Formats: sequence, structure tokens, C-alpha cells
Amino acid sequence: MIRFIALCGYPKSGKSEVQRIISQIYGFRAFDDSESLREAAKILYGLTDWHVSTQEGKSSLVKIGDSRYSVRKVMGDLGCYLEDIDEFHFPRRALKICAEYPPESRFVFASVRRNQLSFFKDHGQTLIVEVIRNGCRPLGHFDEYSRDLVDISIENRWNHGDTVCSLEHLRNHIAEKLDPLLL
Repeated sequence: MIRFIALCGYPKSGKSEVQRIISQIYGFRAFDDSESLREAAKILYGLTDWHVSTQEGKSSLVKIGDSRYSVRKVMGDLGCYLEDIDEFHFPRRALKICAEYPPESRFVFASVRRNQLSFFKDHGQTLIVEVIRNGCRPLGHFDEYSRDLVDISIENRWNHGDTVCSLEHLRNHIAEKLDPLLL
């Protein structure tokens, strides 16, 4: 039985949207495995939810000392710092919280990166799903991940000019890939 779905992909690929759809269709509990990173960045740099939770906010600049950095870079650097101490800090923390739920509970994580895929694979009961979108690329080392551990790739053909058809296509593509494994 698949209890965990770990989503990986580059920034702006649509991981959060895929997480939301998986949660709606299959009943997996959407879990914010980067919540502690977002909260730390808010406290350390005086940011808001908008800065740490939206693509526009993550692209905005924050002044640190005499320089300006994108929020995405600041959060990535902070995440790398924490992962240099314990490379599995975020997934270990997430699974510890998930263990407090009933054993039949299922979870989908939308922020799996770097070597965290191996942690989830080693834990078992995990499906690694890569979300890809044309034009999306890593913006730094924090966004990288090992593609050889990916079980399934979901292509997000999001078109901002036609969100209704884009969403329908994405839902259908997810169902095509996941129905045989989850239903």
C-alpha cells in the first residue's frame, strides 16, 4: 500500500497544484513538509505568508545587509544550511508528525528535493512523483533532486491563458498515471 507520495520538481512546475489534486481525488492529506523553513524565513527576515508561499512572493527581493536577494534564494540557502547539518531534517520531521496520525492515514508532500527522495524510498510505502513543466529549471542547488529515484513523471502543461483546460488536462494526466496504483 502506498502511504506517502513525495512530489519533486523544479520551482514553478506545479507541485503544489498536483498536491492539491491528489489530495482531492485520492484522499491523501496534503502535508507542508517545508512549513518549518517558511516559518523560520518569516521570523529571520520579517517576511509574510505571501513572500514564502507564492511564486510572486518568492521572486520578490529582500534586503539583507547592503544586498538584495530573492526570497527563493534566501529560503534555499537557509534550507541548505539546515540540510548540511542533517540532510534529512525536513522529511524526518514530516514523518515524525505523520506518525501521530492513524496508521491508515496517507500523505502527499510537495517539497521533496535534493537527496530527500532516497530518505522516502528507504522509508518504504512511498511513491516518488516528479512534476515537470516545460521551461522550469533549478534556480540553485537546493532545487536539485535525483531523477533516478523517480517512479512516475507527471507533465504539467499549464497555460495561463486557458486555466480551465490546463487544470482539466492536469487532473486527467494525474488520474491516468495514479489510478492504476491507488485505486
